[in-house]
Amino acid sequence: MDLRTGRITGVEALARWTHPIRGSVAPSEFVAIAETMGMAPLLDEWVLRRACRDIPGLRAAIGSDLRVSVNISARHLNDTDLPQRVIGALSAAGVGGGTLMLEITETALMGDPDNARSMIEELKAYGVRIAIDDFGTGYGSLSYLSRLPVDTLKIDRTFIEHSSEQQDAMSIAASVVDLARGLRLNAVAEGVETEEQARLLHRLGCPEAQGWLWSRALPLAELVSTVRSLPGGVFRRAIEKPHRTPRTDKRGVATADHGLHEIVRLHREGASPASIAAALNAEGYRTPEDQKWHRATVARVINDTAYPELFGTTSRPAAQASDAVRRLADR
Repeated sequence: MDLRTGRITGVEALARWTHPIRGSVAPSEFVAIAETMGMAPLLDEWVLRRACRDIPGLRAAIGSDLRVSVNISARHLNDTDLPQRVIGALSAAGVGGGTLMLEITETALMGDPDNARSMIEELKAYGVRIAIDDFGTGYGSLSYLSRLPVDTLKIDRTFIEHSSEQQDAMSIAASVVDLARGLRLNAVAEGVETEEQARLLHRLGCPEAQGWLWSRALPLAELVSTVRSLPGGVFRRAIEKPHRTPRTDKRGVATADHGLHEIVRLHREGASPASIAAALNAEGYRTPEDQKWHRATVARVINDTAYPELFGTTSRPAAQASDAVRRLADR
């Protein structure tokens, strides 16, 4: 979901198995068995071909720019034939590489970084997009991000689940959003289940999210009918951008009308100036000069109000703002 508009930007192919005797078999069970028996690449390829076959119908029903994501196992990533299998599945379905996103976990990428890079570069040459799935749960060095030509970081659901209650989880989510922005990558939050989580992510500048807040996993036909039933194709739980008309302070000092309290609160919770600026803009706040917030402007306000002693003498308006910040911090 695009957190700004409520529109669907992509779907993820999920494997489900209803056995004639055993009934519903959980993916955590049959995928693990497939990996143990060395059959994970076969399962991957089946899902890949099925998903590619469904792309034309999905795009016709939901949107021409819709992307479809497929998970690739670590075992399959080590298969030198993977790029050709992916290209073959796309060709058989008559769709281009830009319609497909492959999701690969950090752990799989770090198993053999050089091989992963070679595979990804070959896939990227065909237009296929790459996402790092469950980002933040692996043990690899962040240096690999500068070497792998990926497109998207998917923030693991464990950081989203407690983001509205635990400062540490929120700080990690904010840091991943900042990291993605700095590397010019897209960020997608996984496992969003509450409107509070969605609002927080939107304020941090996270562009996209997925989770049960909008819908449970659906069979293809039900997904299409659900989207077609939406007014204008937009989910009800879009995060609206509030309209604010802050009073201009001619002295150039940020006040509560310009988002000062939000700056202080997010700064105390560990958010970076870039994340704070994105949050303020998402909430409709403007600077005293009636401009959009920028990370440099946020940093200046933090310095002027929270740490005036670093800059020697302080003007009286800034000192008053500093006193207000300290009182807020005390509460």
